[in-house]
Amino acid sequence: MTLISLLLFSFVLFSFLTDTQAIQQWVTEQLPEGPLGYILLLLVLTLFMAIGLPRQVCAFSWGFVAGPLLGAILSTVSATIACILTLLFSRTALSGFFKTRFNKQYHLVHGFFSKDTALKAFIIRLIPAGSNFLTNVLAGASRTPFKPYVLGTFIGFIPQMTIFAMLGAGIRVGNTTQIVASVVMIVIALLLSVYLIKKNKHAKAFKQLDIK
Repeated sequence: MTLISLLLFSFVLFSFLTDTQAIQQWVTEQLPEGPLGYILLLLVLTLFMAIGLPRQVCAFSWGFVAGPLLGAILSTVSATIACILTLLFSRTALSGFFKTRFNKQYHLVHGFFSKDTALKAFIIRLIPAGSNFLTNVLAGASRTPFKPYVLGTFIGFIPQMTIFAMLGAGIRVGNTTQIVASVVMIVIALLLSVYLIKKNKHAKAFKQLDIK
């Protein structure tokens, strides 16, 4: 219920930001020009993403301000730093509560992320749908291995952040291109998931042989 409440709060707080015109107006009127504006935008978007701002909004904003290439780079950096902040807060403040009150779920999530952590984080980030905030909260609360999780997250963010940075920069990316890119990312995620499943089955089989 706490997680659901946080998600609902984040949705209400940032719903106006999903309007691209509102984003452009705020950036044009409020953001200083030059390096100071970049620093301010980095701080604002990073903090907002740490509490639920969709990554697509972040990428669009950076693309509008900094162009497609730099926008993609800076939005990926913003999203990764936000992931780290949420992860560290969840590990510090929620891990003990999660383990005590939801011990079975704690060990399930921890067990899921304890092996092939970077690859699993990469797969999750490739999928266009889903909540980064909720994923980071669960990963942090279950004390997921930190470095591989962040690495997989960083690499997995790149494709989608690039697409939305291009949109924010005003470079035409048609609906067909977005759909194809999303399908490709989902297919890659599915193939990698199948690989993990087969790898897990082989590991179990060898383990049973060792036991026998």
